[in-house]
Amino acid sequence: MDFLVEQIDALAVFTVNLKHATFLESSAIKSLLDNYYNCGFIQYIVDISQCEYIDPAFLSSLIIFLRTVVTKGGTIRIVKPVLATGLVFFKNNSIRIFDLYDSREDAIKSFKKGLRITLFTESNYDSENLVSNF
Repeated sequence: MDFLVEQIDALAVFTVNLKHATFLESSAIKSLLDNYYNCGFIQYIVDISQCEYIDPAFLSSLIIFLRTVVTKGGTIRIVKPVLATGLVFFKNNSIRIFDLYDSREDAIKSFKKGLRITLFTESNYDSENLVSNF
């Protein structure tokens, strides 16, 4: 299995199980991301930590999808490859448009920190105007 997809609440986590992520796989990852986007997901983690080589076409698919997701207020967070120093786009910072994380757990936690949860009770909620009375 080249890609593993998990759903954690409203978050879609894609794990790329490839040593070489090339243009051959770029359309496959784009299709998977598009399917989840069409289902309403806008928060993504793409774990490329197992990749030793990432083709510019594969990276381009992620960048193009990021532009789509950002229009709806979403984002993509990337789990860096363990051997990131050997990848050209990490050396020249061409991946700086993504939020990068060292581990999958750190990327997931970063979304959890950003969640704002508000509890409403009858005393502090105006159901007519759908506005809280804080």
